[in-house]
Amino acid sequence: MEKLLKITLSPFTQPIENFADLSVTVTAPYSDKFVTIKINSGINDYNENLDQPWIQVRQATEMIDTDDTINLKLDFWESNIKRFVHNWKRYEIKLMSIWKEELEWDSFSNFEFYLKN
Repeated sequence: MEKLLKITLSPFTQPIENFADLSVTVTAPYSDKFVTIKINSGINDYNENLDQPWIQVRQATEMIDTDDTINLKLDFWESNIKRFVHNWKRYEIKLMSIWKEELEWDSFSNFEFYLKN
């Protein structure tokens, strides 16, 4: 099984991608050359669609590390591919690209990963 994951860090998109029984999110530090990801963080609080006709509420997600959380740093120099094991399954994640995208009034970071088991 394999999947191309795209995570955009903007208030307009969900910062979490799912693959099999994994959830993947980008966390600080990151730049246009490297990224830190968390796999299977515990979602402590998640609010979506709280908008009212007269006000827009930005989506917010609070994540905490658990015993199952895997932290990985990927870059384009020496470690754009990482291998890890979760629930007795082997996975491989590859950093494919990092770019900025103009949305509304600002520029937001985008990260693309190839994940397979």
